[in-house]
Amino acid sequence: MAVPMDAVDDPVRHLVLSELVTGGFLILFLAVGGRLLIASGLGPLEKMAVTAHRVAEGGDLSERMPEGSTEIGRLGGAINLMLDRIGEAFRDRGASEERVRRFAADASHELRTPLSTISGYAELYRAGAIPPEDLPKIMGRIEGEAGRMGRLVGEMLELARLDRGAVLERSETDLSEIAREVAADSTALDSGHPIAVDAPHPVVAVVDDARIRQVLVNLLGNVRAHTPEGTPATVRVFRTDDAVALEVADKGPGMPPEQASRAFDRFQRGEERLSDGAGLGLSIVKAIAEAHGGRCHIISSPGGGTVVSIELPAMQEATGG
Repeated sequence: MAVPMDAVDDPVRHLVLSELVTGGFLILFLAVGGRLLIASGLGPLEKMAVTAHRVAEGGDLSERMPEGSTEIGRLGGAINLMLDRIGEAFRDRGASEERVRRFAADASHELRTPLSTISGYAELYRAGAIPPEDLPKIMGRIEGEAGRMGRLVGEMLELARLDRGAVLERSETDLSEIAREVAADSTALDSGHPIAVDAPHPVVAVVDDARIRQVLVNLLGNVRAHTPEGTPATVRVFRTDDAVALEVADKGPGMPPEQASRAFDRFQRGEERLSDGAGLGLSIVKAIAEAHGGRCHIISSPGGGTVVSIELPAMQEATGG
């Protein structure tokens, strides 16, 4: 019994048509889905490009890239980290430039005062306004101002050398012996400030002998400059678990905490100045300590005296000390 061809062809046609329609919808779906997927993947890249353009044009380092868990998101996170570092570098540079400007202004002011004094006396001398009997006194003033300028220039040069990484002449040095010698020199210079040395044992470290002496000279000089005559001071040298330390303590009037927090700043002066220094002594102390890989601390309170301590890493100790 014969089967009509239409009965065979119709299901085939429907099947082919169904497959064509399904395939078409599938291709359309894949095309649209692929486009959306590509757009979704490229969207963050386009945002990164726009953000990068804004940063380049406006210099606004606060702009941030989109982040996420994808590779593109991780790339955005890495770029954000780079922008953070660049921002920090610019802020550090700005702060450094501000410090340089402030330092130059302060140095100019400090030099202008003695120069004006010397220039004024020179003008008076040329005008014949200085009596002959006053000449020795005036010459003494001029010599004093010239010495002050010389000390200021010397201190600024020392700070400049330390700032640019001056080479330290390290050698095995007994810090206790240095403390005793500098204390003796200070007492010979000014017996009005009794100095006790608490350094019963040798503390040998590999340091720059001359600069460590300068640290103690500056600290004891501060005691003479900022405390009344008769104020006692103590120099201590000791070891801690991870450092060797120098400490100068006095029983003077001390200073308020906000002033103590700025004590190591350059050209920082106390409220009552008893010397003609420029306020660089403690700045040099800090620079020398940091050049040795160490650090400085100051503890002070009104009426409670002042303690300045210098810590040097224990790794710089001589093995035999």
